[in-house]
Amino acid sequence: TALPELHATSTDAEFVGVVWALICIIADTAVREASIHTDSLNVVQLLDGQRPTDCSPLPLLTRVLWDIASKGRALTIAHVKGHDGHPWNSLADRLAVWTSKELLTPSFFPNELAD
Repeated sequence: TALPELHATSTDAEFVGVVWALICIIADTAVREASIHTDSLNVVQLLDGQRPTDCSPLPLLTRVLWDIASKGRALTIAHVKGHDGHPWNSLADRLAVWTSKELLTPSFFPNELAD
Protein backbone atom coordinates (compact mmCIF):
# COMPACT_ATOMS: atom_id res chain seq x y z
CA THR A 1 0.00 0.00 0.00
CA ALA A 2 1.17 3.51 -0.74
CA LEU A 3 1.75 6.05 1.99
CA PRO A 4 -0.80 8.84 2.06
CA GLU A 5 0.22 12.31 1.03
CA LEU A 6 1.11 14.44 4.04
CA HIS A 7 -0.56 17.79 4.59
CA ALA A 8 1.12 20.09 7.06
CA THR A 9 0.49 23.67 8.03
CA SER A 10 3.14 26.36 8.30
CA THR A 11 2.78 26.09 12.08
CA ASP A 12 3.50 22.36 11.86
CA ALA A 13 6.64 23.18 9.86
CA GLU A 14 7.80 25.64 12.52
CA PHE A 15 7.36 23.03 15.24
CA VAL A 16 9.18 20.39 13.17
CA GLY A 17 12.09 22.77 12.64
CA VAL A 18 12.37 23.37 16.38
CA VAL A 19 12.06 19.63 17.07
CA TRP A 20 15.04 18.96 14.78
CA ALA A 21 17.04 21.76 16.39
CA LEU A 22 16.34 20.31 19.83
CA ILE A 23 17.28 16.80 18.72
CA CYS A 24 20.62 18.15 17.46
CA ILE A 25 21.19 20.00 20.73
CA ILE A 26 20.40 16.90 22.78
CA ALA A 27 22.65 14.72 20.60
CA ASP A 28 25.66 17.04 20.95
CA THR A 29 26.67 16.79 24.58
CA ALA A 30 29.24 19.57 24.10
CA VAL A 31 26.47 22.14 23.58
CA ARG A 32 26.04 24.14 26.79
CA GLU A 33 24.01 27.02 25.41
CA ALA A 34 21.90 27.58 22.34
CA SER A 35 19.38 30.00 20.95
CA ILE A 36 16.59 28.93 18.62
CA HIS A 37 15.01 31.59 16.44
CA THR A 38 11.57 31.27 14.89
CA ASP A 39 8.96 33.48 13.31
CA SER A 40 6.21 31.46 14.99
CA LEU A 41 4.65 33.12 18.01
CA ASN A 42 2.96 29.79 18.79
CA VAL A 43 6.38 28.15 19.26
CA VAL A 44 7.78 31.07 21.26
CA GLN A 45 4.78 31.20 23.59
CA LEU A 46 4.85 27.44 24.18
CA LEU A 47 8.56 27.42 25.01
CA ASP A 48 8.24 30.53 27.17
CA GLY A 49 6.01 28.49 29.45
CA GLN A 50 2.51 29.34 28.28
CA ARG A 51 0.05 26.50 28.21
CA PRO A 52 -0.47 25.18 24.70
CA THR A 53 -3.83 25.96 23.15
CA ASP A 54 -3.24 23.03 20.84
CA CYS A 55 -2.54 19.67 22.47
CA SER A 56 -1.64 17.92 19.24
CA PRO A 57 1.50 15.77 19.14
CA LEU A 58 3.90 18.34 17.63
CA PRO A 59 3.56 21.02 20.32
CA LEU A 60 3.68 18.40 23.05
CA LEU A 61 6.76 16.73 21.54
CA THR A 62 8.41 20.14 21.18
CA ARG A 63 7.78 20.95 24.84
CA VAL A 64 9.09 17.57 26.05
CA LEU A 65 12.25 17.89 23.95
CA TRP A 66 12.74 21.48 25.19
CA ASP A 67 12.57 20.26 28.78
CA ILE A 68 15.08 17.48 28.06
CA ALA A 69 17.45 19.78 26.15
CA SER A 70 17.26 22.42 28.89
CA LYS A 71 18.74 20.14 31.52
CA GLY A 72 22.31 21.34 31.97
CA ARG A 73 22.06 23.84 29.12
CA ALA A 74 21.12 27.49 28.78
CA LEU A 75 18.50 27.53 26.04
CA THR A 76 16.66 30.55 24.72
CA ILE A 77 13.87 30.93 22.22
CA ALA A 78 13.73 34.12 20.18
CA HIS A 79 11.10 35.54 17.87
CA VAL A 80 12.16 37.01 14.55
CA LYS A 81 9.81 38.87 12.27
CA GLY A 82 8.90 36.67 9.33
CA HIS A 83 9.37 37.72 5.71
CA ASP A 84 11.45 40.72 6.77
CA GLY A 85 14.79 39.91 5.19
CA HIS A 86 16.29 37.97 8.11
CA PRO A 87 18.71 35.72 6.17
CA TRP A 88 18.25 32.55 8.22
CA ASN A 89 14.48 33.00 8.31
CA SER A 90 14.45 33.50 4.54
CA LEU A 91 16.45 30.30 4.09
CA ALA A 92 14.11 28.39 6.40
CA ASP A 93 11.09 29.66 4.46
CA ARG A 94 12.62 28.57 1.16
CA LEU A 95 13.45 25.13 2.55
CA ALA A 96 9.92 24.79 3.89
CA VAL A 97 8.40 25.63 0.52
CA TRP A 98 10.79 23.26 -1.26
CA THR A 99 10.07 20.50 1.23
CA SER A 100 6.32 20.89 0.99
CA LYS A 101 6.47 20.65 -2.80
CA GLU A 102 9.22 18.09 -3.30
CA LEU A 103 9.84 15.89 -0.28
CA LEU A 104 6.56 15.37 1.51
CA THR A 105 4.96 13.32 -1.23
CA PRO A 106 4.48 9.56 -1.24
CA SER A 107 7.23 9.20 -3.86
CA PHE A 108 9.79 10.55 -1.37
CA PHE A 109 9.45 7.49 0.85
CA PRO A 110 10.91 4.14 -0.19
CA ASN A 111 8.23 1.61 -1.15
CA GLU A 112 9.53 -0.70 1.58
CA LEU A 113 8.22 1.75 4.19
CA ALA A 114 4.74 1.70 2.71
CA ASP A 115 4.16 -2.00 3.42
